[in-house]
Amino acid sequence: MKSKYRRNPIVVNDINPKRHPWIGVIWPVVGSKGSSYEVELTDKGFTCTCTGFAYHEKCKHISAVGDKFCIDN
Repeated sequence: MKSKYRRNPIVVNDINPKRHPWIGVIWPVVGSKGSSYEVELTDKGFTCTCTGFAYHEKCKHISAVGDKFCIDN
């Protein structure tokens, strides 16, 4: 579900999303009150369907996915 508000994607933990093999992958995230959201990696960064991202471009759901996304080399 796309948000009606167009916001800039968020880059998390210095992940370079440009041409990343997981572009288009959607992670389902359950919020603290039981609501379901979708975090997606685009070629410009992460987006989320929650209202926090839609209104403020801040999102704890993206941070949670981004933290798990990082792998030490």
